[in-house]
Amino acid sequence: MVKTSSQPDKKPHFAFPKSFFWGSATSSHQVEGGQDNNWTTWEKEHAGELSRGSQKAFDTPSVHWYRMKDQALDPANYISGQAVDHYNRFREDFDIAQDLKHTMHRFSLEWSRIEPQPGQYDEAALTHYREVIRALHSRNIEPMVTLFHFSLPKWVEARGGWTSAETLKSWRNYVSKVVDALGDDVTYWCTVNEPEVFSTFSYALGFWPPQQRSFLKAARSYASLLPRAHIDAYHIIKRHNPKAQVGAAKNNMWYQATGRFVSPILERLAVWWGNHVFLDKIKKYQDFVGINYYFKYNLKGFGGEIDQQNPSEIGWGLHPEGLAVILQDLHKRYAKPVIVTECGLADSTDELRTWYLKEILRAVHRAMEAGVQVQGFLYWSLLDNFEWDKGFWPQFGLVSVDRKTQKRTIRPSAREYAKIIAANGLD
Repeated sequence: MVKTSSQPDKKPHFAFPKSFFWGSATSSHQVEGGQDNNWTTWEKEHAGELSRGSQKAFDTPSVHWYRMKDQALDPANYISGQAVDHYNRFREDFDIAQDLKHTMHRFSLEWSRIEPQPGQYDEAALTHYREVIRALHSRNIEPMVTLFHFSLPKWVEARGGWTSAETLKSWRNYVSKVVDALGDDVTYWCTVNEPEVFSTFSYALGFWPPQQRSFLKAARSYASLLPRAHIDAYHIIKRHNPKAQVGAAKNNMWYQATGRFVSPILERLAVWWGNHVFLDKIKKYQDFVGINYYFKYNLKGFGGEIDQQNPSEIGWGLHPEGLAVILQDLHKRYAKPVIVTECGLADSTDELRTWYLKEILRAVHRAMEAGVQVQGFLYWSLLDNFEWDKGFWPQFGLVSVDRKTQKRTIRPSAREYAKIIAANGLD
């Protein structure tokens, strides 16, 4: 892997449109702190178990175990707690984003803050998120608001979460309340984040709360209820503001057949189920396709695994060229504008992030030259944060956060990203 160095200012070879959005993303549970939802309960119950199993889970040739073992073995790593206190420090964090030339920021609302009990809405929480949105606008940063990013109110999960049709009624009420309260200040909406990841980890593999293991429940969530949730939210938002731009954030993988017994039919089936089922169901009800990209998936027989060649610290192989493949596939299938709603890597030493950013943006540009209408790129994440069942040890942030002091430190790669944004392109 060859890392590139910054070049003297000149007209960029890979130039982007003037209207292109540059920025980053976060989610409420991962950065805000002070939550009371289904995850906070689960974390406290399973922190010890997660720490005891961390070496078996992460001590592989592809993961830099020696760098993260002390934190990974600590049960406190798996409890979100105050996270990085973004709930109270959002203005400071958006000052940093402005300094880094960002023009769009994607963040999520915490449903459990807004509706802690069925039908009981917290006006203070809505006021807070209104202030978040206005803080972004005042810094000339376009907000993209995500309505659901993995965490649920406890009462919603107790009723079956996204395996129960009853949740759709609660969801419609929640979305209506949010859009009425915030919709005048929001143009870009993201309904649900990574429906296939959520459904698989929560209801099929049992890695995440509520730790169920039912393919049928997972399939119902991914292929039925969450698409319906998106469509319902789309209509609610459009009734409020017909000019609003509505999409979802879908995690798509670059599938490649590497096993001897993987037929073209099985490869197409994997691509269809993993990348297209959800998007096919909502294709008439999205103004843009939001896409998250992190890794290549090697198909072997009837299974497979994440490719681990040239891995980041989390063990995911770095294959920026795969994003160009995915973007062109989306263009052929949906003919919609695309926003890269997440893309990043865990890199505590900041050794690879600049290289990766440049290569992934070259891949985006190649896709655009092939006809794909990409409207923006949002790096994951603005801040080091709580990475779900892995806790705090994976460091994705453009900005590092010392959790003892909550001090923010801008990484060198963030400055390089700012140079790319300022030039609206790169060589």
